Amino acid sequence: MTEIKMGSKTLENTQKKIPGSDDQFEKDNSDHEEQRIKKTIKSVYSIGNIGIMNTPLKTNIKTRLYKTFCRSLLTYGCEAIKLNQIHLKKNKTTDGNLVKKMFGFCKRSRTTKLMAAINMELMERILVKRKLSFIMRLANNKFTKTLVNNILNETRDKEIRTSKKSVIDEMKTIPEE
Repeated sequence: MTEIKMGSKTLENTQKKIPGSDDQFEKDNSDHEEQRIKKTIKSVYSIGNIGIMNTPLKTNIKTRLYKTFCRSLLTYGCEAIKLNQIHLKKNKTTDGNLVKKMFGFCKRSRTTKLMAAINMELMERILVKRKLSFIMRLANNKFTKTLVNNILNETRDKEIRTSKKSVIDEMKTIPEE
């Protein structure tokens, strides 16, 4: 049994498994990823009724609608999970294809210059910003910081490997203050 102290209170952990260990996180985040992609595509077609696919609608209005109603669904929850290169590529591809469809371009046209022309931030940059913001919020909260430090210390003491898919693995790089 593990005891974690937070202020004057002691929390008891009755689990034998440590969060972030390999045997607990065997599944990857594919289900979550696929669900977000489906919801994003559904969202684009749902707001198609207000003219997001129509040519007369101004570019800045289209991009604002897309960022608000669609892109936020695509990036929802990505802060708390570790995305691998396959998931990043799926996100980027889905994002690019939907933007091209919104402006009437074919799927095979180039995305990078289009995103720059309409002043849309690239998907990789958005995901990195969100992940860093999440980790900074966790690091600034004294209770979360204590909990994470105790988990990391326990994994070091017991020589348990943390899963490469775990956010705990990413948090090992947060500097001590």
